[in-house]
Amino acid sequence: MNKVGKLIVGEGTVQLDYALGRVDVSLKEPVSDDLMQHFADYFADKQRITVFFSGGLDSQFSLALAQKFCKDVIAVTIQYNWQDDIVNAADVMLARAYCEKHQIPHVVEHIDLEDFLINHLMDTARK
Repeated sequence: MNKVGKLIVGEGTVQLDYALGRVDVSLKEPVSDDLMQHFADYFADKQRITVFFSGGLDSQFSLALAQKFCKDVIAVTIQYNWQDDIVNAADVMLARAYCEKHQIPHVVEHIDLEDFLINHLMDTARK
């Protein structure tokens, strides 16, 4: 089994070094007090953005920002299936409706939870 030596989150904002048992957090002072300018600067060099989209308020905010500052945006929602039921049906419906209303391409990826828990959970957890 391969061990993860380091995990870097958010373009170097948080780095977890498992070998040393250390967490490094680096913060940058904003260049401007104008929050929208900060977002514009962040997205300026992004050609295409994929947003994992649950349909909730946080992901709606993220998706709206991506759409405002980037021409090529796609939303991806995970649909959790358990036998004949959709576990997160309300989330999928909200996500679909939001994307239709705002004309954002939307992909729904289906995950069979029963299959995942029986056949893949242990391997995924180990990785």
